[in-house]
Amino acid sequence: MSYIDILKNSAFEVGNIVCMGLDPILSTLPGEEKGVRERISDYFAILFRRMRLEGTIPAAFKPNIGYYSCLDNPREGDFSGSLALVDVLDLLETYFPGIPVILDSKRGDIARSSGNYAKEAFDCWKADAVTVSPYMGTDSVMPFAFEGKGIYVLDRTSNPG
Repeated sequence: MSYIDILKNSAFEVGNIVCMGLDPILSTLPGEEKGVRERISDYFAILFRRMRLEGTIPAAFKPNIGYYSCLDNPREGDFSGSLALVDVLDLLETYFPGIPVILDSKRGDIARSSGNYAKEAFDCWKADAVTVSPYMGTDSVMPFAFEGKGIYVLDRTSNPG
């Protein structure tokens, strides 16, 4: 099934076209005594459980990888931000099966690098779609053209800058 079919089916099933961003700002989350992974995972577990109970279900979810990976400290062996993203993706599969995940990473580089970013998004993170930045041309976008996957190409933003 193509990504467009998955997205259309999701929107039809839930009755809306809402895409929900999942961008945690650690300083706003409760549980300062807990670690990064636990704070994020606990927050989203409670939120998703409540959304399920109330029938508030969007047609897609869009976690921004930067909000998670910036919490890693790889040179110290700490991948708690990335592990929190794993937890969030697992929670989505549990609470919202069939709802597509758009990995917001806005990648875009030379073809070989873009190919690696595409493998990261689709093979490692198992995303259904990804956001990309087209400013280096089609060489930076086409490596994301995976069979059955979606690509959102940044064209214009609402950001003042």
